[in-house]
Amino acid sequence: MTAAPDILSPEYDANPYPFYEVLRNEHPVMWHEGTQAYVISRYEDVAGAFRNPQISSRNYEWQTEPVHGRTILQMEGKEHSSYRGIVNPIFRGSYLEQSIVPAITKAARQQIGEFLADGEVDLCKRFSTYYPIGVIVQLLDLPMEDVPQFYEWYTMIMDFVDIIFGPDDLGFCH
Repeated sequence: MTAAPDILSPEYDANPYPFYEVLRNEHPVMWHEGTQAYVISRYEDVAGAFRNPQISSRNYEWQTEPVHGRTILQMEGKEHSSYRGIVNPIFRGSYLEQSIVPAITKAARQQIGEFLADGEVDLCKRFSTYYPIGVIVQLLDLPMEDVPQFYEWYTMIMDFVDIIFGPDDLGFCH
């Protein structure tokens, strides 16, 4: 059996795909010391975990609640289902097609337009960090000039995550 890959290693960060195969085939459920969490790598196991009443989302109480407050990620059972029922419709059907896809497209075009003439780009610094923020700004129908403010808030949240896990331990693009 191959040793379990370290999902926080630079090698994993550079190209995780070979490691995914090792995880799925040899370590489908493993304890990862670095994150103090279980890693579940196969769809069937993840689906089973979501249905298992012994598995909880209580870790969000200390991970994200200090920053975001209580969220749907922390809810379980009927409470989670009722809130999920409120949000789910926007992620499918005509709303997805008429609102979310155009916002995604517009944000991508705007981001790409800002560096297209440069000839080359660091996608992490110039696209991946700002693109999701641009999508959120579009969806909230806010002016694109607000992206720097959203980026500042995003950075504060990621700094909080860094305090918990250690700087750059998670390989986030920020």
